[in-house]
Amino acid sequence: MTDAKPNITVAVDLTNPGQFFACCGMLELAGRLWPGAVGWFDGPSVFALSTDGAHASVQKLCEEVIACQLASLLSSAERDILAALNRKKSELKKASKLLGKEAAARRKFLNSKRIASGFHLGTPFELQIDWWLIDNCDGDHLKTWAGQQAITEIADAIKAALTFPREDALFEIEVVVRRRSDDSAVAPLSFDAGRVGTAQDFGYSPDKVAGQAITCCVWTEFLTLIGLQRFALRPDPREFFTYHVWSKPLPTCVAAIAARGLFPELIGCEGHFRLAGRDSGNRYKAFQQATLTEWRQV
Repeated sequence: MTDAKPNITVAVDLTNPGQFFACCGMLELAGRLWPGAVGWFDGPSVFALSTDGAHASVQKLCEEVIACQLASLLSSAERDILAALNRKKSELKKASKLLGKEAAARRKFLNSKRIASGFHLGTPFELQIDWWLIDNCDGDHLKTWAGQQAITEIADAIKAALTFPREDALFEIEVVVRRRSDDSAVAPLSFDAGRVGTAQDFGYSPDKVAGQAITCCVWTEFLTLIGLQRFALRPDPREFFTYHVWSKPLPTCVAAIAARGLFPELIGCEGHFRLAGRDSGNRYKAFQQATLTEWRQV
């Protein structure tokens, strides 16, 4: 579809790998909302989509994302059992008692599954997100959160913070993300290299200090989480990741191959970046700014 005309465009900073992968997430969702949609980078600062949707727009895509259901991959029956076991544990604790061995083991298993499991985006997208769990997938290398963080709960909190954007500033909307259950602040996933702040930078952990919750660019964070399901990359031996920016209209499945550099004739430039540690124990990671090669006309 080299003659495709864009009906959706967003500004992008390709030195920010989070924004690159967020564009990949946009293409993934647009292709599910408007079958046949194609996307490409129209130069180093614009991402374009061409769709058959008569009313396609950034606003419409965002409305559908905000309205769709996000559900844990833990089954409803498993969630009910875990909730019941947690209540039972709490009740027994008040009486200085413990769960029985079998019940305690069941609770530990289900809680571990809750923490590790991915999530599902419902109608109209019908998309499972669990790229960090797939065997022989590139995704685990790009995981930025710690092993004991429940990513579904973080994703749900980020999704709840999504707001309708100005079309020229989708990736710049910056807010504090708060957990639905207790309104506590949630630290960013730090996919957005333009907003990275670490405990080492500040000398303390801002999200732990009252009134110092960290803001994040919620659309960049959420769409990157989506985009990595198909577009995740492996690092090279020096721990650098390289993404290839395609400059011709491509559907999602082909764009994911192009992003890995397998269609060099379609590539406008390349971005090289690494992950940085966000804490002294290196449990939490952050995308760093990328170095770009010079844009070339294809």
